[in-house]
Amino acid sequence: FYFIETNVVLFLLFVFSAFVTSKMTTDLSTKNRRVSTLSIPVTSFENWFSRWFTYVVLFFIAFVVVIFIADEVRVLLFNAVLPADWHGHILHNKLNFQHLALMVGTYLFFQSAYILGSFFFPKNTFVKTSIIGFVYFMLLGFFAYLVDKYTHCGGIDLSSKTPLTIITFSLALINWVLSYFRFKEMEIIDRL
Repeated sequence: FYFIETNVVLFLLFVFSAFVTSKMTTDLSTKNRRVSTLSIPVTSFENWFSRWFTYVVLFFIAFVVVIFIADEVRVLLFNAVLPADWHGHILHNKLNFQHLALMVGTYLFFQSAYILGSFFFPKNTFVKTSIIGFVYFMLLGFFAYLVDKYTHCGGIDLSSKTPLTIITFSLALINWVLSYFRFKEMEIIDRL
């Protein structure tokens, strides 16, 4: 039961973060808005970092606070109806550090992909990034299937999550750096 609730919360976190971060550059979608936004007297990094901080850090904090409040209200309501020994907090799940690090890394990679997409597609960001991500992961899955089928290696052992965690954090960092350089490129092009 707790597993299902945790997965629902994670699904909501991923979907809402993708939608919110895809709106990171809505003020850069038209030429007039772009000129007014890019003419603010700050460096490119300060402008990008303020956006990153708002859409990554502050969004995550706000989401966690809302989930805690919703969970407490849910528990209070169900405790009035269900027996006294019922403990329904979502966060009672015991996660080890490797699983938690992998989930955080996956979340940051997923969100960074939508941040990068917002800088490449100023209009219809969510839809375009979702389509490209879907095609990318289908091709990646097909490639993994072919490698597994023709190399006869018997699958990949994922008992140690450390390499996968390092890869997800690295890809998130690469996406953030690429989005920063794309933002600088947008600024240079639009000032000409």
